[in-house]
Amino acid sequence: MDMNYTRHWHWQDFISTYRFWGLVLASFLMTLSSSAYSTNLYSYLRDTNVLGAAEFAIIFGIGIVGSILAMLGVIYFLRYKLKLALIIFAGTTALATLLFFWAPPQNMKLMAVLQIFIRFGTTGFMIAAIATLVSGRPDVKSFVITFVTIYFWQIAGELLGPSFGNPALNFDETAHWFSAVPACLAVLSLLPMSGRMFLQDPDVQIRERTPIARNPVATFFLCAFIPFYILYWLSVRPGELKSLRTPVRQISKGGIIATAIFAPFILPIWFHDVREGFQDQLPGRSPKFLGFVAFLMPAAAAAMSQSDDQLLQKV
Repeated sequence: MDMNYTRHWHWQDFISTYRFWGLVLASFLMTLSSSAYSTNLYSYLRDTNVLGAAEFAIIFGIGIVGSILAMLGVIYFLRYKLKLALIIFAGTTALATLLFFWAPPQNMKLMAVLQIFIRFGTTGFMIAAIATLVSGRPDVKSFVITFVTIYFWQIAGELLGPSFGNPALNFDETAHWFSAVPACLAVLSLLPMSGRMFLQDPDVQIRERTPIARNPVATFFLCAFIPFYILYWLSVRPGELKSLRTPVRQISKGGIIATAIFAPFILPIWFHDVREGFQDQLPGRSPKFLGFVAFLMPAAAAAMSQSDDQLLQKV
């Protein structure tokens, strides 16, 4: 895989694109599908009462073949487009899950083969998702931030899976196949992405915006008590910071809003990095303290950042 045409992607570049958030969404849906499948499988085997404990163990044990094939598949697709690999793995999971619950439970060989394909899809997708991040050649900090964001939503999918699969069974006792729906949606969420994913240069565009002289105290109360005001405040910050000639990479307007909603634990890092970038012009103002405040109370951090702006405009 030729990587010579790619710059390093920083975490700000990743979260400014739909490619990243689409990958987060697809990872969540794939984990949701896998968790729902595991939940529905128990009731399916109980209801059909065809496979004994020994046959059940064999079917799941042979699934390791799918995981091995997935590893080889990711290595193969690294030479081509990782988006295609993600779609193939997600699509394989969706199709194999549907066929598994529609196949005759007496046909043990067919169920074993389908289990291999399910493991191939789920394992391959997770490995390909990590490979997609690495293809952008991020530094350690950027990789950790983006990986933790994806993993956070994978955990959410794992926890929500059982409650997603069971409602379908309340309406139709044979609706075990419903666990394949999230995997189908994962395929759809991947389609709008750029085919080269993070193999191309970051293309984040931020328009300069004249900073507004907001009162820090007023900013605190507005962010703390007016619904969604903090989202508005965050959305205008990248443009205002760019006009102040910040040396720190900035997040796009859509990226900062998505971060605040779906990965708010990243915001303290952003507050810290912005103040750190202006450290020479903000003597005595600790970036670490601002990051700590942002973790506890984002509204207070917004007020402190607004105070930083007032000092920067005087310099």
